Amino acid sequence: MAKVKQGDRDYLEEHSKEKVAFYGEYLDLYLTVLLNTTYIKSINIYDLFCGVGIYAEDGSKGSPIIAMESIKKQLSIQQNSNNKQMKLIINDGKKESVERAKQYLVEQNINFDFEAYNLQAEDIFSLTINNIKSSKDDEFNLIFIDPHGYKDIYKKDIINIMNAGKSEILIFLPIHMMYRFLKPSEEDKENPSYEHLIRFMKEFKLHNIVESTDEYIANIKESFSFDNQYFTTSYKLRATNSHNDYALFFITKNIYGLEKAVETKWKLDKLCGSGFEKKKPSLFDVEFEDSKKEDCLNNFKNKLIIYLKEERTNNEIYKFTLMNGFKTTQANKVLKELCLDNRCIFDRSIQKNAFYLNYKNYKNEEIKYRIKINE
Repeated sequence: MAKVKQGDRDYLEEHSKEKVAFYGEYLDLYLTVLLNTTYIKSINIYDLFCGVGIYAEDGSKGSPIIAMESIKKQLSIQQNSNNKQMKLIINDGKKESVERAKQYLVEQNINFDFEAYNLQAEDIFSLTINNIKSSKDDEFNLIFIDPHGYKDIYKKDIINIMNAGKSEILIFLPIHMMYRFLKPSEEDKENPSYEHLIRFMKEFKLHNIVESTDEYIANIKESFSFDNQYFTTSYKLRATNSHNDYALFFITKNIYGLEKAVETKWKLDKLCGSGFEKKKPSLFDVEFEDSKKEDCLNNFKNKLIIYLKEERTNNEIYKFTLMNGFKTTQANKVLKELCLDNRCIFDRSIQKNAFYLNYKNYKNEEIKYRIKINE
């Protein structure tokens, strides 16, 4: 079997391992929810640029293998999965890549539907959109897009996927490469990637007045909401021993999907829920980590206090918390601290420390209270 490589290597780099770790963790949560949702009968997972699946040099597992393992695991442990239809659709523009991934999957005796394609970006997006459009109301779709760059990402494709049916999207982008072209050298301007970025930025209404890759990631995340039509979040990845930043961007119509993505972020990054950065071990690691976690939670507390200067409902706080990348348990803790300091003013009586920050209340538009901060 011919070797097919990630760049010029046949192994996964650290940031790519973390990328598929996020993908796998989210899939586990995603499938746990959907397999126990009575009105969902079919679940389709699309991996549009799947790569080789298994990397020969170190045995690392790429996204199609992670998806396969998650599906098999969840089908085996979820009691309500017998009446659910599962399908994994993989594609790659390189025939040798998708054939290698396909061969590995076939050898695993999978117990769900599986399709493999060797299509270029335009054609696989068209096929995916048409499939979703023709799907039934009881079908749900997750689309993973890792195009080894950004030249194949078009606004129309993202919008068409989101409008076609019940869908969520996870996109992987090389932030360092894109950020570099915001202030291009003359040599950079001759690079074809420069033209691709100009087109990308124009389509997604991005600006180039940013001072860091973190600001740039925030800019892209906001753009992917398409004027707040969708819920979005991001997860930053930094390669080992380098300043090469990447990021995952999650897009959904449903705030419950956002809640599960935020939970995944915090499961992988217990300090700030913002991303992965591989660092050399240090004697001061524990002290640094404690300080970073405290700073992160304090920043959220300060944002929430400012937000509560105006009267807010429990559902507004739920949405605010998730859109800022924090868990409802963390918002509950902040509210409890504020109330202990006698800074909470409620418009009605509630059970002590019961703040009702959950999807059930949000979905049912059930307002339990209105609250503001006593300055």
